Amino acid sequence: MYKGMLESLGLNGIRAVIGSIFFPVLSFYLSPEELGLVGLFLAINAFMGPLIAGNLENLSWKKRFDEGDFKSFKVVVIQVTIILTLIFFSLVLVFSDFLSDKIGNTYLIQPLIALFDTWIVIKSVDFFSEHKHRHGNILTIIKNLFILVLTVLLLEFLIQSYQTRIYAQLITAAVLGIYSLRSYLNDSSIKDFFKQKKGHYKSVITFMLMGYPGLIFAWVIFHSDKFFIEDIVGRQELGIYTMAYALSNVVYVADCAMSQVWSSHFYKMANENRVKKIYKSIAIQALLISLIALGLSLSAPLIYKYLIDSSYSDGVIIVPIIAFAYVFFSIADRFVLFILKSERAGWTSVNNGIAAVVNTILNILLIKEYGIMGAAYSTLISYFLLMILNILFGIKLFNAHQISNRPASANTEKLAEA
Repeated sequence: MYKGMLESLGLNGIRAVIGSIFFPVLSFYLSPEELGLVGLFLAINAFMGPLIAGNLENLSWKKRFDEGDFKSFKVVVIQVTIILTLIFFSLVLVFSDFLSDKIGNTYLIQPLIALFDTWIVIKSVDFFSEHKHRHGNILTIIKNLFILVLTVLLLEFLIQSYQTRIYAQLITAAVLGIYSLRSYLNDSSIKDFFKQKKGHYKSVITFMLMGYPGLIFAWVIFHSDKFFIEDIVGRQELGIYTMAYALSNVVYVADCAMSQVWSSHFYKMANENRVKKIYKSIAIQALLISLIALGLSLSAPLIYKYLIDSSYSDGVIIVPIIAFAYVFFSIADRFVLFILKSERAGWTSVNNGIAAVVNTILNILLIKEYGIMGAAYSTLISYFLLMILNILFGIKLFNAHQISNRPASANTEKLAEA
């Protein structure tokens, strides 16, 4: 497992470098106010994506390891996401006044990006669940590199606008999303696109409906601060915050690298009841993520000095806060799988909801008083609270699930020993 994590970290290191270069490059083309618009677009996109994807990534992991017929399940996912795209495109039109006021007419392409990204995510799950970690990481690297190169080319030769970054994301998502779709439909075992197991439809729809509250609460924790910052201190401050947040995202990318490998091994270890090994692995991952956050925090002043336009320099002070907030999130994320394995996914919504309420209150109080620094502290406190909640409920539910699913002979032996 650790060998896979190191390889995944290496490949995702390339992804992190691309991400680290991307926003500093944008800083020389776009003003903080224009980058603030990009931040709003990404925040709205992060809301639309889960509504269409419906946390299908986590369900895909469960289906991959709990059932053998994963291919039919993927086709059902494609069907459901297409239907949801049409539904949410209609809703986007209903809220067009609000969205156009925030990000112009680019709101119209939000559902399409979310649809294509969902197909890419399920393809990545396919790679990682079959222990083809290199393939999954390369797919993500290609996506990020494509967006970077295409954005720079469009900025250089067409128009210097925040919309350039958005159109680059759409084109990239479309190319890789259609590639992922073709790989599903070219599978020789899929004879009929519209004749799939009814149980898969029930699983997908039920899981999505149960997951929506938690996903919306998670979005509040992750992205609602962007809207509070714009409304309270202005779009220019939002652009500065977006740059710092993007730089801190290096820690999140590293976390994703380990999580991709960890997810498959967690279900295997849980099924084998190797609990001590699970906790040991979480501790090692937390230590690695903490070291990465520390390294980024120490190097942030140099990055701002030499790689980012001076108009964004005020954001350097919040990089360490966001970086270590991601450490708390990383640990919280590991214990989400404990809850999902326990067949009690509703508790993730409860925990996210509590953290979301606290985050909203803190944003209102702290941003008004401390500006973007207040938003950073709100994020840190919310992630810490989420970590505590997921640990407490995750361990309790997981232990109860493991005991209830232990073979009868094992329980008899336990009683005999007593």
